[in-house]
Amino acid sequence: MEELELPLNSVCGTIEVSPGDFPKLQVLDLTYNRLSSDDILNLGMLPNLKTLHLTGIQLCICYRSKYYV
Repeated sequence: MEELELPLNSVCGTIEVSPGDFPKLQVLDLTYNRLSSDDILNLGMLPNLKTLHLTGIQLCICYRSKYYV
């Protein structure tokens, strides 16, 4: 899979990615979801990701496994 689109999907929570996950993914669209700064950093583990769409995201702060906007 080279492109994954998940806009407006209520993505909220910890995104865990390993270097071997999605080895061919080049484009990821997570627009209008809620992500933490750690989620965004974890996406950096995708080895071939060239384009990351984050328009309109709400940055969440995680306290004791709960996310707050």
